[in-house]
Amino acid sequence: MRYKKRKTMMKQLLLAAAALCSLAACQTTIPQTDTTPPVITMLVQGPAGQCIQSSPGGGHEAECPITYGFNDTLTFELSVKDSGGVKLAQISLPRVFGVFDVQTGPNSTLSVTYPGAATLITATGDTTHPVNQILITGKIATGIVALRPILAMDAEDFGGRTGTPNHTQWDAGVISVAAP
Repeated sequence: MRYKKRKTMMKQLLLAAAALCSLAACQTTIPQTDTTPPVITMLVQGPAGQCIQSSPGGGHEAECPITYGFNDTLTFELSVKDSGGVKLAQISLPRVFGVFDVQTGPNSTLSVTYPGAATLITATGDTTHPVNQILITGKIATGIVALRPILAMDAEDFGGRTGTPNHTQWDAGVISVAAP
């Protein structure tokens, strides 16, 4: 029991540290030119454990062998980082998952839409208050369908003051749901 309480406290501290970064510590200046694409990292946590995966260069490229149960509630955190400022962070999830409690930091604008069979979550950065990281957090209800969907994630930076935005598109099977 004591171990479980300590583990919960550690998770809360990690989430609080991430929130602090999104509030203040990540302000940046858009450089004159920027040719480095942003890095995407996706964290999913649930009763079966946690999975962290990232686009190339993010340090978490290995597959996660975790399978979550049907009707589980998972938390997720999509992080997009770029030292020259993040313009866009986006994730598309299949609508068979319920998505709720979606949030982003104060220096980005959040939008949730439902095109076709997807839930599209987008956070856009602001050139007047650029940050080097945008976080999108929320919860996912897995439902009663066994699947391993591909989550489509997109990221874009400002490309500097005179350049073309750099784009990262990354698809990952971070969530696997067992049969009921």
